[in-house]
Amino acid sequence: MTTEVKLNQPFRAEHIGSLLRPRELKEAFSRRAEIGETKYREILERCILDAIRMQEDAGLQSITDGEFRRVAWSMGFVSALDGFEYKQSLFEFHDSTGNSQRWDTCRAIAKMRRPRGITTDEFAFIRANTNRTPKVTMPSPSFVHFFRLDDCAAKAAYPDIEKFWDDLVGIYQNELAALANLGASYVQLDEVPIAMLCDDEVRAKVRAHGHDPDALVSKYVEVVNRILEARPPMMTIGMHLCRGNLRGRWMASGSYEAIAERLFNTARVDGFFLEYDSPRA
Repeated sequence: MTTEVKLNQPFRAEHIGSLLRPRELKEAFSRRAEIGETKYREILERCILDAIRMQEDAGLQSITDGEFRRVAWSMGFVSALDGFEYKQSLFEFHDSTGNSQRWDTCRAIAKMRRPRGITTDEFAFIRANTNRTPKVTMPSPSFVHFFRLDDCAAKAAYPDIEKFWDDLVGIYQNELAALANLGASYVQLDEVPIAMLCDDEVRAKVRAHGHDPDALVSKYVEVVNRILEARPPMMTIGMHLCRGNLRGRWMASGSYEAIAERLFNTARVDGFFLEYDSPRA
């Protein structure tokens, strides 16, 4: 099925992107080498089809693949690019008991390149299997910078940080153009760093690393706006703000007051998906 229903985007009810993976898919992933790539792909695509049908049955007009193809919501984007290594994030997940969890983020060690489509295969599969609007999700550009701050890129690769941003803007613009050529009309940017800059403790840590939190918010919005200068006609761009969630842990909390003026007045996206009905928001 390839005929899309054209309605106003963003829709009144939206699914943000990630779904909990079915047990069958998790077990297949853990046994991927044993069962082989063909069998794994069969299970993966069947589970994605089930996720598509579930969203349709719920009455949603925008449909995602549950992000089942990705090891993590952001790493599918990073792993499709050339030029990265993985390093420990400066920011941890934690919970109300004080337990914390470290995780690895990306760091550029060579010129960042997009050798192939990043989300194009995901889009093509969804579009072939629903007559509603496929929604593509990807991390915002701030993700590639924030979690290592000044060490987001090796000096040998990017002695000038503005060249880092130039390359990243080009990668996003090329991906949006490729998606548009396939018929995509709806893309969601998942923005974690700006949401984390709602948190006083995160802002203090950013200052300790020599950065102004408000200047970072402005920079991250500026980069998104630069990307959208080349937005394909008729493409809707939404922005999801998330304070970081992983198995009951989180990276930040706090109201939108610290970022609201800079974000909501200047980001040239078509809609925001905001956490609000929780103690942390």
